[in-house]
Amino acid sequence: MPPSPATAIAAFSRRAAAGAFAAAVARAVGVAAVGVAALAIAARLSGAPLEPAAWWAALLLPVLACGVARARRERPDRTTAAAHLDRRLGLAGLLLCAHEGAGLDEAQRTRLAEGLAALPTALPRLRWRTLLPWPSAALLLAAVTVLLPAPAPAPALPFAAAAAELERLAERLHELVARGPVPADAAQELERQLAELQQRLAAGDRPEWRDLDALDRRLEREQLLQAAAAAARPGTPAASATAVRRRPGAGAAGRGG
Repeated sequence: MPPSPATAIAAFSRRAAAGAFAAAVARAVGVAAVGVAALAIAARLSGAPLEPAAWWAALLLPVLACGVARARRERPDRTTAAAHLDRRLGLAGLLLCAHEGAGLDEAQRTRLAEGLAALPTALPRLRWRTLLPWPSAALLLAAVTVLLPAPAPAPALPFAAAAAELERLAERLHELVARGPVPADAAQELERQLAELQQRLAAGDRPEWRDLDALDRRLEREQLLQAAAAAARPGTPAASATAVRRRPGAGAAGRGG
């Protein structure tokens, strides 16, 4: 039995709204997934990877809100739905007349019933092949960035090795200060870094190699700067050697004069 005109029009309107809802949800899911992926990448680069949590389900609320808002905005009213459905079924205005309460003769009612029997073929179809690729790719990207295992932390030093390395660095800092002047801010910074590492070791928190290497490189840099400053001062062996190397040229110039 074919549906009534009112039922057919309501079905068309619901299907159109469902299509708008699905399109909006698919787009919103894609945008949210890309946002989560970007946040996960930024967190991984900062050294604090994101971990899945139950509160992430709250992201569904704005996604569903987008779908509902678009469905309400794009859902056709009954007259518009009747016009679209009449055109799709090729009823030449019969469905519109029936919707508006116009009288139809027996032949017109028969023609209308035959047309409404084909209602399933005239309803809007959800184009899943068009809707799904974008959110599916975005969800896959978000899943990979969030669920990818975090890199294993560098192994900590044994206590004995860490203590020996800190003792060596402390001796090197003492020699640097005893050898010649060191800028006050640089000396304070070196002493602060060394003290922090020693406090961590005393508290049972073994420092990593990279922390000790960073302090070692800083000491080496200050040592090179100290040597360069000493070489530039007059009266030092390096400065005297430089002056001796320059004398032959100067004497030649005088004889030339």
